[in-house]
Amino acid sequence: NFDSNALYRQAEIVAYRDLDEEDPDEVEASKFDLSYISLDGNIMRCDTIATGVVAAARETHLSVPLVVRMKGTNEDIGKKILSDSGLPIITADSMADAATKIVAAVS
Repeated sequence: NFDSNALYRQAEIVAYRDLDEEDPDEVEASKFDLSYISLDGNIMRCDTIATGVVAAARETHLSVPLVVRMKGTNEDIGKKILSDSGLPIITADSMADAATKIVAAVS
């Protein structure tokens, strides 16, 4: 695997890229310079996820809007953790809602 954020410096690697072997959603997101990572799994507590998102955002000094789809166990607590963080984190209830909110945030 290669870090897609550095591919602009690696033209010879990009030449070998086979889009048919990549996740179609990730390919579509990359067309708009977005990162999308599809995850597998079962129900995870939203408060735990929110705590991790806030910690990562603080560690990386998040300065651009981040939209997080928050749905599941302890959803309301997770949304409160994100909104109380003081960081540019926006919560969404669905992927369509997230798409609408990110477009509005960057416009």
